[in-house]
Amino acid sequence: MSATARRARLIVLAIGLIALIAPVSACGAKQEPLTKANFAQKVGAATKAKKSAHIESTIKTGVSEMSIEGDVGYQNDNTTAQIRLKQGQSSAGEMRLVDGHIYMSLPPIVPEGKFFEVTADNKALGSIIKMMDGVGPQQAVDQLEKGLVKVKYVGEKKIGDTKTAHYEITADPKKMTDNLGSLPKELVDQMKVMTYDVFLNPDFTMRRTFVKAAGSEITMNYSEWGKKISVQAPVKYELVPAPDFGSMR
Repeated sequence: MSATARRARLIVLAIGLIALIAPVSACGAKQEPLTKANFAQKVGAATKAKKSAHIESTIKTGVSEMSIEGDVGYQNDNTTAQIRLKQGQSSAGEMRLVDGHIYMSLPPIVPEGKFFEVTADNKALGSIIKMMDGVGPQQAVDQLEKGLVKVKYVGEKKIGDTKTAHYEITADPKKMTDNLGSLPKELVDQMKVMTYDVFLNPDFTMRRTFVKAAGSEITMNYSEWGKKISVQAPVKYELVPAPDFGSMR
C-alpha cells in the first residue's frame, strides 16, 4: 500500500469513528438525569435547538494520531461541516460538507488551497459519503434508538473550570447504522457493544465524549453551541481532479 493510500485510509477510519459516535454527541436534558427511555429523544430535540457546535477531537490509532477541529451545523436535518485535519504535528487537510457534497483538501497530494470533490466511485474516500448520511439530528435519534443498551449517570467531574455531569452510554453500533458496509473492514470487524463516557455542561449541553473502538481512542470536545456558522463550497478555480490513491488493499 502506498503512503498516499495509507494516509487516505487513516482519514476514512478517523471520520468513520467520528460518524459512529455522532448520535451520542449532542446535548442532555434540563431536568432529571436522562434514562434509556428518554435519552435519544431529548438528545435529538436539544441538538436541533442549538443547530451548531464547534468540535475538537483526537483520534489515537496504534502509533498514529489524528486531530480534527471545526464546526458542524444542522438545519432541517441538512448537515454542514468544515473540519480541519492534522496528523501528528502536520496538517493533513480539510473537509467541507455542503449541500450533500463533500470536498477534501489534502496537501501535498493536491496543491495547497485546492480541493477535490469526493464521489461515490472514489475507492479510497468514497465511503465517507455514506458515513456522513447518519450525522444529522433526526438520523442520529433514529440510529440511537435502535442501538441504545444502557444509560447510567456516574456523577460529577470537573473539566477545566466546568463542573460536568458524567454519563456512561452503552450502545450496539451494529444496530445504530445501516452504513457498516462503508466503514473500514478493521473497524467493522471489531464493532461490539461499546460504552461511551459522556460529559454534560451545567446547562446540559455536551462538553466531552470519550470512547475506545477498534483499537482507537477518541476524545471529542464541544464548545460554542448555537454559534452561527457559514460553510462555503470551494469556488470553481479551487477545484482540481481527484488524485489517484492507488490500491487500498
